[in-house]
This record gives sequence, structure tokens and C-alpha cells, in this order.
Amino acid sequence: MHQHGSRASASKKKPRVFSPKVKTGCKTCKIRRIKCDEAKPACLKCTSTSRSCDGYELQPKRIESTRKKYSRIAKSPSLILNLTTLPSRDSCELQALQFFQLYTASHLPGCSGSDLGNCYILQLSLVEPSLYYATIALGSLHRWYATSIWDYPGSIAAKTFALQQYNKAISCVLHPTKPLRSLIVLLTCYIFSGFEALDGNYVSAFRHVSSGISMLSRKIRIGTEPISTSTSGLSLTEKQIEDKLLYHFSRLDLLASTFDSAWNPRTIDQGSLPVLPPSVSNLETANALLHVLLLRVIELKRLETSCNDAGRSVGIALMREDLQLDLLKLSNSIEYLLHTTGPLDSQELEGRRLLKVHLYTGKIMLSIPEGAQETTYDQFLSIFQDIVSEISQIVGSIPASHPNMTLQQHFSNDIGIIPALYLTGTKCRDPAIRRKALSLLLSAQRREGAWDSLVAAKVVECIIAVEEGDIAVTTCSDVAESARVFDKEVRVTSMNDHYAFVDLSRRLGNGKEPETMTESISW
Repeated sequence: MHQHGSRASASKKKPRVFSPKVKTGCKTCKIRRIKCDEAKPACLKCTSTSRSCDGYELQPKRIESTRKKYSRIAKSPSLILNLTTLPSRDSCELQALQFFQLYTASHLPGCSGSDLGNCYILQLSLVEPSLYYATIALGSLHRWYATSIWDYPGSIAAKTFALQQYNKAISCVLHPTKPLRSLIVLLTCYIFSGFEALDGNYVSAFRHVSSGISMLSRKIRIGTEPISTSTSGLSLTEKQIEDKLLYHFSRLDLLASTFDSAWNPRTIDQGSLPVLPPSVSNLETANALLHVLLLRVIELKRLETSCNDAGRSVGIALMREDLQLDLLKLSNSIEYLLHTTGPLDSQELEGRRLLKVHLYTGKIMLSIPEGAQETTYDQFLSIFQDIVSEISQIVGSIPASHPNMTLQQHFSNDIGIIPALYLTGTKCRDPAIRRKALSLLLSAQRREGAWDSLVAAKVVECIIAVEEGDIAVTTCSDVAESARVFDKEVRVTSMNDHYAFVDLSRRLGNGKEPETMTESISW
């Protein structure tokens, strides 16, 4: 509090009529030290004098009561929050929060069935400004993407509103009113990665993923302390929540690895990898173990690409053998689990199908060594067929909906079906199977992190046209090795540009240099 003048001069002033100190009102009126009429969205005291009204802060007393309220709610994770009873929320914020609760919180982690969104992020957002604005931003952007509702009441453009809230969240992280716990920064980072991915800025999305993984790695090394329930509203220890975050960031690590060939897996520590158990008791454990193995497979592929040393090649071959053995053991455990599991609900059934898709994809990736002929993929026709069959069931299932709203497009910040369909469409030369994969991509209307089903479909279309040309293809053998694309790179800065360049390479054989070409795609 600033003091003006000396005590002597202050004592000569006319005494003021007592009235309680007003802690509400807009920021501008507080700075001017005048009583605010608290009209919304902008107070009349400001607008009538041509001033800019900077809006309202959350009321401190009410924040504290909200914190106590959700400290109790945190003990009942299944309880649905009644957001309409919250104080000081305008209609746009409430709609975004409600959409996040009804849809985004459950869709964000994909099929993993995580309670991170509803149980922790949503509740913490009610007392942490950075998470609050980040949650509103993502909920608003998801609503715009999935429903094609362009405006909020009052003609506020939904995407503009989302970007405004996102900028507020960034400002709260960079300039907090109190020191932020690292856990809050991690949760905000997770939301930021989802926002940037949904907005089509995959470079920024991956930057947040990398930052989150780095923070988690540091915290794991130095250890953690329990969160005080009086400040966070959570009864779990910070370590338990970090374990959930580590699981999700490792999945984002895998997603980034499948999307960007320059991305190196960041959550792999070969010295601390768990030994595969002789059996797997549930789908969650199976998923976690499989994704660790898939990250190791991608790490192996990266090593192969950069290896020019014969001595290292022997070591890589041994790594491949170990991975193949581990993948076989896990595959057998998963098959046994799937045959002994009882009745499943729709989400569990989708999770089981997706688990099988990822297992099939890993088998193909691991079986193809660097520099192998493209015709090597022809021996995996049955697995490619299994992939499209399982995904057909996933895409054909009834989408999650609400009595008042049906989602037109699917979004998750998690690896799902698109990478497997993309692999099938670009590497399976059977005309029927690859066109089924293409059809699924075109009809899926999905965004999985940086992966967009329509963009992936356009790349597959481009490669089919280049490989098949004008010939009538009825079997894989109709596509010659020299016609097959062995390497591709999609150059796109942002999905919002709606166009990209695709660099393709083919081996011509007979000692000739590979042929390279550049095609353009748009969507």
C-alpha cells in the first residue's frame, strides 16, 4: 500500500465517512480509486468517460471458499462439478468450462481413460489463474473445432476468444501474482501442448512437450513433496500426480516421434526401463508397457538412420533381437489378456482395439531394417489388413455426444489411429487395403495431437498417384521397386496454411542415384 504525505498533514485532512473497503470492481476503477458500478462486460464508469475497462479480478474471499469447496470434492473424483454456481464467471467462460468438463477432459487423453482432466486439471483451474485461463482457452478452441459453432453470445468469435484466454494463461505463467508450484506449470504445459496442436501449430506443441518432459525429468531426479490440501484442493501427493503426467507426456513423446522424423524420444532411459512382467493384468498396464517398447523401437530406427559404423551396426542388430523378443513376450501377454477379459464397455472396447493396432504397427516397424527394399513390406499384408479392420470398428462406433450437442470432429492430444493408417496407406501396396486406409483417413475427421486425418489422407493420395501412375494395379507385385517411394518429408509450418510440400524419394536401381521429386498438397 502506498502512503501519501506525512502523518501530520494527514491528521489535518477532513475525516472520511466510514464505509467498508470495496474489494470488487473493475481493475481500472481500482487504479483510479473510485467506486465501480460493476456492470459487465465493461463498467459504465469507464465506458461513459471513454476509458478502457480492463475487466474484473476474481474475488479473494470467494476464491478461498471455492478452494475449500473443491478440497472436499477432490475426495470424490466421480462427482461432476456444477460450474453454473461458480461466482464471477461470464457466459463465454462458463460455456468454455462446461465444454471442457463434458468433452475435452475425457477426449484429451484419448482412450487411456485418465482422470487427469476431470479430477485434477478442472478442479485446480478454479483456484489457479494460469490453469483457469488455459482450460477456458482449450475448451473454447475444442468447441469451435468439434461443433463448428463460430461465435459466442454477443458475437464474440470463438477462436478469437480462445486465443485471448490462451494469451492470458501465458501471462499468468510468465508473471504470476505468487510463485507457481512446478506441478501447476506442468499441468499448464500439458494443456498448452493440446491447445497448440489443435490450433495446428505442431512446432509450438512439441516445444511444450519437450519442456514438460524436461521438467519431469528434473523433478524425478531431485524427488518431490506432498501437496498441501490447503493450497491445492488435492488429497494426492505431488508424486502420484506426476506419475500420471509422466504417463501422458511419454505418450506425447511417442506421438511426436511418429510425426516428426527429427524428433528423438526423450522419456527413454535404457538403464531404468522396467523388466517385462510374465503376465499383464489390465489394459492400462499393457498400454504403458507397449508404449515404452514402441519408444525403444523408434529410438532404434533413429540409431539405424545415423549409423555409418560397422561396429555399431552389430550392436544395433543385437538391440533389434532384444526388442523383438520383448515385443513377442508382450504380444503373447496381451493376447492372453484380451481372451480372458470379461465384458467391456464401449470405451474399453475401443481401447482394446487401439492397443492391438499399436501392437501390429510396432511389429511392422521393428521388422523392417534401415535400407531394406520396399517390397519387404509386402510380407505384412495380413497385418495391414488387421490394422484397417480394427480401425474400421473404431471409426464406425457411435461418437461421444450429449443430448444438446453432437461432435462433428474428434480431437485428442494422444496417439490414436492416424499413424497406423498413414503407415498402411504409404507402405502397403495392395490397392484394396491401402485405399481402405485412405478412405478411413478421409472419413475419420480427427485431430490426434499434431496428426490431422485429412492432411495424412492427402499425403497418402499423393504417394498412391506417384507410385501407381497410369498402370492398373491389382496386387502388390504390380508396383515395381523402382516406382515405390522409400522416403518422404512433408514440409508444413502450420496446419492453418492448408497447404504443404511433399518431398519424395525413389530408388531407381542399377547403381543410379535415388530420384527425388516435390509435390504439393492442399486441404
